[in-house]
Amino acid sequence: MNTLTTKYGKLYASTIAIFFTFSIFFGISTFYPEPDFDEIIGEQPIYPIKADNMSKEEALVFEEKLKEHRTAEDAWWERRVEEQEKYEGRALLFAAPICLLFMFFAFRYKEFPPPIRLGLFGGPVLTLLLKFIPYLGSVWAGARFLIAFAVFAILVITGTPSLRKKIKSVLKIK
Repeated sequence: MNTLTTKYGKLYASTIAIFFTFSIFFGISTFYPEPDFDEIIGEQPIYPIKADNMSKEEALVFEEKLKEHRTAEDAWWERRVEEQEKYEGRALLFAAPICLLFMFFAFRYKEFPPPIRLGLFGGPVLTLLLKFIPYLGSVWAGARFLIAFAVFAILVITGTPSLRKKIKSVLKIK
């Protein structure tokens, strides 16, 4: 029997469609766009161009320009990292309540079937989780990732009856 023709197969298919719809509207960049770092800290320093036939004096001047470029580029990247961390901290304060709100809705509206509940309330959380993956290099991003992952895992466990029973049996909860 085709799984898309069963009752839950249709629900899961519609859930996937809902998830992709939510992924368009509930990305972090939709509501909290990343700032233009080049506008804030200036453009990245341009690498000096080395000519093929340089005299010794020109080579010394090039080496000096190269040292200046490396110093300027290091300073630029330090400022870039500082601005990125500021943005990530503000995005964490923006995203964590959204994840918790959708978790509350998932527990509040238990009359929806598990696939619909997971699609409606887990879709935005999973989208936030996927949007955070590029930022895992910093402490703020790691915290955001863990919050979104924990919320999504709880939604999956509570939304899937067989997983809920298995977790209860492992934890010996009645």
